[in-house]
Amino acid sequence: MMPLDKKFFLNTGKDGVLDDTSPADVRALVDQLPSHPKLLFHFHGGLVSKKNALASAENLLPHYQSTGAHPIFFVWESDFVSAVSHNLHEINREAIFKALVKMLVKFTVGKLLDLEGGKATGQLQLPTDIEVAIELKKAENAAEPFPTITPTEQLSALNDAERAAFEVQLMADTKFQQAVNEVVAAATPDQAEQTENAKGILTVNRASAKTLMSPDVVAAIRADVEANAGKGLISTALLIKQAGEILVRIINRFIEKRDHGVYCTVVEEILRQFYLANVGESIWQMMKKETADTFQNPGQKPERGGWFFIDALSEKIEQGYNPEITLVGHSAGSIYIYNLLQYVEHARTDPNHALPADFQFKNIIFEAPAIDMKRFADLVTGIGHLFENFRMFTMSDEGEKGKAMFPVLYPRSLLYFVSGVLEKDYTDPKKLAYDQPLAGMQRYYLDEKTYDGNEIVAARKFILGDDRRVVWATENRGDGLASAAVQHSGYAEEPQTLASVKHIVQHGWA
Repeated sequence: MMPLDKKFFLNTGKDGVLDDTSPADVRALVDQLPSHPKLLFHFHGGLVSKKNALASAENLLPHYQSTGAHPIFFVWESDFVSAVSHNLHEINREAIFKALVKMLVKFTVGKLLDLEGGKATGQLQLPTDIEVAIELKKAENAAEPFPTITPTEQLSALNDAERAAFEVQLMADTKFQQAVNEVVAAATPDQAEQTENAKGILTVNRASAKTLMSPDVVAAIRADVEANAGKGLISTALLIKQAGEILVRIINRFIEKRDHGVYCTVVEEILRQFYLANVGESIWQMMKKETADTFQNPGQKPERGGWFFIDALSEKIEQGYNPEITLVGHSAGSIYIYNLLQYVEHARTDPNHALPADFQFKNIIFEAPAIDMKRFADLVTGIGHLFENFRMFTMSDEGEKGKAMFPVLYPRSLLYFVSGVLEKDYTDPKKLAYDQPLAGMQRYYLDEKTYDGNEIVAARKFILGDDRRVVWATENRGDGLASAAVQHSGYAEEPQTLASVKHIVQHGWA
């Protein structure tokens, strides 16, 4: 297959700056647009490498062209999955991680099934080690351990006695003690292993040869061990205390009905507490930032792909070009589209820009969008006048639960992982979130009692207010309203979803 012609794509690198695409390339791309009455801008997700993004574009090109639209692919790859998968696989093999998972799952199940509403003695009826081992074995086949466990109506917060019982058992776990000692013995704070990706983001930040725990966690454990050396104190006291805090949070999430099931909630809380530096949080945050950075510093060098392209297109529109434009965004591509709309809103009202005040996109199509509910609510309410039609294709909640993006360690979808581990609290960017509502996840539309924040109510009203605005895979309601996607990756190329997108572009929204 021939390399993709530059008239069909633009590529940005770090900070959203034009990369393999030059300003002259963008000018040439835009100069040939007025001969096309329909345009389709495609924004891939953050999972893929540049190579795979271009390969996907080459595959989609003839499909999009068959609608009569001229496609332009925005290539801004982060290769998130490749960067993170290796780390998660290694974490899952660590003795210290396995010990924490086993004990936290054991006590979580015991607490959730406690019929007496919490005992002052802390003596919960726990599953046996064999029962726990059998269930955890399921994860090796991408199945979810303890999938049917639900809390009793009498579930109460973890009391002091229950937490103490947990900490005593963890303290007595010889494999756990040995694993901690090995982590400390292999700590090399002055020679930490650090690996960066092509955009300068740390993908591996290791302070001990025996673990991918975050360097600050390793440093704290090491300091605790050294401070208590020779005092007859348990060398793992700090780690055990933090594990107790994790158990408290897990039970509270079940009380709030903000859990992701027993096993996934346990894994999420361990990763957020101990492994954050190596599970992709910085990559995810930087990836989102780049979708905004590409619209920063308009008019300044080096040229950033987002604003440079929109400004060049605006000049053509000012000269009388009036294209019908469809925006298609998969996963984090939805965040890119949000930031593009924010820039267009600015350009419509700034006298230094050429866009007319009534400029509007024809269609916005989201595929398994990873945009958070706060931004999504702003998109459909605050700047909803910038588009005529909207449709979202995404998986049902059962579909999200049944498809593992990171097999063995985490048996749910990427959106569940992002929601449970990587997102920050949008009310306080300094805090990590848990169960962060994302626009592409059905659970946040169905449970009105638990998820009643203003932004979720607004998004729910918009999406469910017209049944043509959402297609839950796998359903088929006819032309433009069908999707058979069963995996987050490859969503844009799934045949029924792609046929629906083509129908919308060619024949309209209804």
